[in-house]
Amino acid sequence: MIFFGTRGVTTTPEKGVFHCPACGPGSNFRWRRVRKFFTLYFIPIIPLNQLGEYIECDHCKGTYDLNVLQYDPEKIAQDFEAEYHKAVRKVMITMVLADGQIDDAESQMVCTLYQELTGRPMFPGDVHMEASDQQTSGASFEVALGSLAGSLNTNGKERVIEAAWRVAHADGEFHETEQALLARIAGILELSSSHYQGLLHTLSSQGRLPEPTPPPLPG
Repeated sequence: MIFFGTRGVTTTPEKGVFHCPACGPGSNFRWRRVRKFFTLYFIPIIPLNQLGEYIECDHCKGTYDLNVLQYDPEKIAQDFEAEYHKAVRKVMITMVLADGQIDDAESQMVCTLYQELTGRPMFPGDVHMEASDQQTSGASFEVALGSLAGSLNTNGKERVIEAAWRVAHADGEFHETEQALLARIAGILELSSSHYQGLLHTLSSQGRLPEPTPPPLPG
């Protein structure tokens, strides 16, 4: 009697080191490939169709999609930081332009706040140049800010509101167009009306938001 059939055979075409989502960086992995084979007397003879591929961590034995090999948390953080910086600049410059003119006090406030929020310098000339580019291109801040709304934590969103508010008040006035723009920014950041009104109350009474209190140390 001849015994034949099919079964899956797992092979390891590649090994290496990756950033395991469970174990962290520096973890060893195996690239596992499963292929169906025609068997004769239970011995795989003829390779048939491929059933699947996955990455397996040698330490935790977790299995992941092949895309996990492209996972680079440091690059992701750098990309997010760059997008955040760009969005903050766009928001503040849009606020400067809300009343139709670039006031020197507002321009200087943008530079000060950008330094506070990002730790990087910005100069009045940069403000005027980016404002001109923004007016010429018609580029909207909504897209840049909207893409960050789901990634910014509450404190990050509040700091964006504070920056826009302080820029608007730098010339001593808070025009209706600036008020409407600030409300739009809060909406894009998905802040509730009560949260937004609470921020305005704090800013109106104190001029800036208090620094968040760090959580207490355990024990």
